[in-house]
Amino acid sequence: MAMWLYQLSASKIFEDGTNWTLKQHQKEVCEGQYLEWDTRQIRSINTGTKPKSGDTVIYWFVESGNDNPGLYGIGIIIDYNNKRINHLPIFPNNYLKKHPLFQDDLKDIVKNIQKQMPIATMFEINNDLSKTLWKKLRDVIIQIS
Repeated sequence: MAMWLYQLSASKIFEDGTNWTLKQHQKEVCEGQYLEWDTRQIRSINTGTKPKSGDTVIYWFVESGNDNPGLYGIGIIIDYNNKRINHLPIFPNNYLKKHPLFQDDLKDIVKNIQKQMPIATMFEINNDLSKTLWKKLRDVIIQIS
């Protein structure tokens, strides 16, 4: 199963004139509640790879226009259809949305994931970086358990 980074921006204005704020994210993205989000532009390691059922998605708020950037949660992709993902936030999402991870090494990992293409909504994460992110998430689970 693949891991994806879903890039969120509190300053990005959607076509309908709205934006997705940290406050909305913290209120609406809850463990056990299914969500459906647009994917817009996807950057995959292998051309044409798309998210699929069972893949993991990491919720990342960018620094630009945001006082509290970082890793805000994790979910499992249930379905990908026509540039939309249906996903289910999972533990420790509810902790992370209140206590996001944002250390220098994590910022470096995200920059490596984005490489020279930071303008996208979703990025496929290679195996080595996925393992590093899973270790960080395990550390959070141990800390809060």
